[in-house]
Amino acid sequence: MRLNTPVRKVSIEDNRVLGVATDDGFVEAGRVVCAVDAVVARQLIPDLPEAMQKALGTCKYSSTYYYQFGLDKPLVEQTDTPFYVVMMPAGEKTVLDFASLGSNSRDKPVVIAPTRGWEDKNSPP
Repeated sequence: MRLNTPVRKVSIEDNRVLGVATDDGFVEAGRVVCAVDAVVARQLIPDLPEAMQKALGTCKYSSTYYYQFGLDKPLVEQTDTPFYVVMMPAGEKTVLDFASLGSNSRDKPVVIAPTRGWEDKNSPP
């Protein structure tokens, strides 16, 4: 794995990845993790099969936000059960949001407010 190495092109031949072209040359690779949006993926991998190109072309995006705050004092009185807030969507095109207020962290109370679904990274499995 290479970090801080911008990729200019992912090379594919016979439906197999050969490697990636970088500013420093070609890096052979049997697998490539393409952690970019669909628009950039189509630019970096022009030799994708047509079906994959078409599928990537249909991707639509919307903005999301994720906030996590470490606090120096609790927002709610300490209990065995975390306190949850549910924010209802304003309309059909919005997403149901949840916020968790609790002190599942060993050191600090935590507020977690993901924008798509509920998540509590501090709860035991």
